[in-house]
Amino acid sequence: MLWAELRQRHATIVVLLLCAVVVVLHQAARAGWFIDDAAICFAYARNLVAGEGVVPWPGGERIEGFSDPTWVLLLAVFQAVGLDGFSVAKPLGMAFGIAALVPSWRLAKAALPDHAGDGALVAPIVLALNPQFAIWCASGLENGLFCFLLAVLLDRVVQESGPRGGLPGAALAGLLLVWTRPEGLAYTAMAGTWLAVFGWQQGRGLAPALRFAAIVLLPSVVLELGRLAYFAWPLPNPFYAKIASRGVVPLDWTSRGWTQVQEWSTRLWHLYYVPFYVLGLTGRPTRPSARIGLGLTGVVLLMLLWPWPSNLQGLTGLPSLPGLPATAPEAFLVFRLLAIVALWLGLPLLGLKTPGARATVLCGHAVAIGLLFSIWANGDWMGAYRFLSLIAVPLAVLVAVGLTRALDALPRTANRWSDSTFLVASVLVGAWMVPGLHQTFDHLRFNTNETTTSVKQRVDHTRNALRTAFWTEPVTTIDVDQGAHLWWAPDYRSIDMGMLVDIPMARHWYQQRSFIEEYVYEEHQPTFAFVSGWWALHSGLRTYPAFERGDYIALPPYTDIRTGRPFGDVFVHRSVVVAPQGEVPLREVADGVALGPVQMGPWVPGQPGYLEVPLQLTEPPPSVTLTLHQGDREITRWKRPLGYGWLAPEDVRADEVFRNRWALDVPSELQAGTSYTLQLEIADQAVGLKPLVVPVTKVAPSIQATRQHLRDHAQAMQCHSAEVAFVWIERQRPTDWAWHASRPGRAEDRGTLAACWAQLAASHWPSDRAAAIEALSKAHRWDHHHPTLRRIGGPIGEALWRDGKAARAEEDWEHAYQHFRSVLQFQPWRAWARRYAEEARDHRLGLVNDVRIGRGGDDDRRRAESER
Repeated sequence: MLWAELRQRHATIVVLLLCAVVVVLHQAARAGWFIDDAAICFAYARNLVAGEGVVPWPGGERIEGFSDPTWVLLLAVFQAVGLDGFSVAKPLGMAFGIAALVPSWRLAKAALPDHAGDGALVAPIVLALNPQFAIWCASGLENGLFCFLLAVLLDRVVQESGPRGGLPGAALAGLLLVWTRPEGLAYTAMAGTWLAVFGWQQGRGLAPALRFAAIVLLPSVVLELGRLAYFAWPLPNPFYAKIASRGVVPLDWTSRGWTQVQEWSTRLWHLYYVPFYVLGLTGRPTRPSARIGLGLTGVVLLMLLWPWPSNLQGLTGLPSLPGLPATAPEAFLVFRLLAIVALWLGLPLLGLKTPGARATVLCGHAVAIGLLFSIWANGDWMGAYRFLSLIAVPLAVLVAVGLTRALDALPRTANRWSDSTFLVASVLVGAWMVPGLHQTFDHLRFNTNETTTSVKQRVDHTRNALRTAFWTEPVTTIDVDQGAHLWWAPDYRSIDMGMLVDIPMARHWYQQRSFIEEYVYEEHQPTFAFVSGWWALHSGLRTYPAFERGDYIALPPYTDIRTGRPFGDVFVHRSVVVAPQGEVPLREVADGVALGPVQMGPWVPGQPGYLEVPLQLTEPPPSVTLTLHQGDREITRWKRPLGYGWLAPEDVRADEVFRNRWALDVPSELQAGTSYTLQLEIADQAVGLKPLVVPVTKVAPSIQATRQHLRDHAQAMQCHSAEVAFVWIERQRPTDWAWHASRPGRAEDRGTLAACWAQLAASHWPSDRAAAIEALSKAHRWDHHHPTLRRIGGPIGEALWRDGKAARAEEDWEHAYQHFRSVLQFQPWRAWARRYAEEARDHRLGLVNDVRIGRGGDDDRRRAESER
């Protein structure tokens, strides 16, 4: 007997180890893949460790743009020792995936107390083969952690509700689960409720449940109060972006949420394994509860046949059941949905009197919560049914228990399965692999979800555009994929079309055109706009005057690494290419040619040299040519497209000036102290620019001199001139981008500029409030940690905050909005100012009673409205 027990224990360990290997291999199929949203968490963790706070980008507003605080905190722990999310997220997902195998086996074993064999091992096998479990543990998101915590929660409730009780591990797991994803509260509440019921049945009264509630609720209340104080909103911003601003449609059979559940159940064969799920919940086939459960399930499945689901219709070719109309009444469809939900919630209750009911009822209701959440959240934009990956553990337990109970009804040999029964079990478990591995293969080959790598291409594309145009002003971008932007472009200020890291966008929707016009195009005037495909239609962002009058021009497409095809619809504001006439002083140098101040950095032979030639042309050609002469000898020539090749000559307005900022390859033969002539050729005209003397062969002395100019201008509170000096320092090594970011003294220079603008703000306050606020905003841009900004901006921010609250109390919404928005320009950490600013904005724009939700039909209405 002891030998048999040891052999069984060794077999269990071997199977669990083999399952761990399968988990590793299954996730390794997606080794090079990160979903873009994962980098949102990575960026938040990095900013937190860097002392910036819980913000999407350094110096940004406090926005809870993630829904997994526990995961972000865990990533921050590793970030603190130098390991970023890209280094640890996949190993952590893999580790949590492996760790979930043991509680899944324990749950199945607890659900099969009357089974003497190894049927419980089916649970970790099925879990390891689950494609959602593998794909989303490997995605860089919190799914692996959530699945592990849910498995521990369910397992510990089973253990702690037994006769022996146990330490409060369930409560600790529940607490972590609540703060790993918002719907973790539903799972934890369900588990706590059943812990109370089971504890009462064991004669221990409500003590276990009260202990559970105290451990979960008391810290959660404190954390929720902290969230409200820090972020000013009771729920994470993704809730407002994905649920509140889009509406909930749980009783619409054609909604994305229900459609994804339908596809998931058929594509991955869950529908065909329904009998095993029912037996897992209600007991062996011989029990009355199982027969009732199978009967009720059969009735609900028959209801699904009218009208035929689209996938079955394609297989049968039949439009509907004979004798029934092709379209079912709305009342029938709603009743059917309610019947399905009732079945999900009721089947676990049917098995309460069966052996192992504590485990099966917990797993059954966990599955029901997962399905209902996916429907309530209206599915997910990512492929591979991300939300349904969260119930992989209880699903694996139920299919293992159901399959075991079905096979236990077959003939046995000495309380063991016969060879034929083992064969049937192997076939059924093996069949589970077919759709799962097929989906893993499809995800590997054909998945087109945005990844951190593919979005980084777009970040690099816009970064290269900035470098090509030598744009040094603050950058704002409209985009929908924020992960790569937050990670690789923390200096960008993002307007999030997906709304996750953007509070104003998450509290409004695209049909509110007055809000979009004000917030996007007036307050921010984005430098870049990625408005493509479905998002272009859904948002209508290209139907606003800024686009219609040509303020945005398309950048050349780049080749998408996912498809190998050109990828376009990335737009840049034309101010990057051309300047309005009044911004640049001009002198006419030839017929139809006006020239602005020519600026040139020190040209070092053999290195790139900076040249700026502002031009206004009556008839601009596609390109111009620059030639360098020594006497009558031409040394070299450079041909450069006007407008960097982004703006067609015929689209240039009469009052615009080409900025023409270029980095030219300086010939190695140039000699210091020798005079050269630079000439500009425009079509058939030659314009002599200036005699050129190569000033130095090393730029270091020039940089030091320019830094001294910066300090002198800052000390004289000539802050704009000091800014020009800062830019000019970097123009002396125009394409050395790594040096720009890390040059010695750069942080000191930025602090000098911040102090200059802050002191200038103090001189303007309170006589010229607008000038003071603008100066503080510039100080914040240069160094938002500078003590001078804090010293001067503190009292001014407090005054604006008080004035805003007073205007709000009087319902003077215009002034309330201006005060709150002003303080956010240099004290973005005032989250309540953002909340009150959006409240005031809605009153100003008449949006308070606008109850439209951006769902079916509204996009067409919005488009029709824009065309009128």
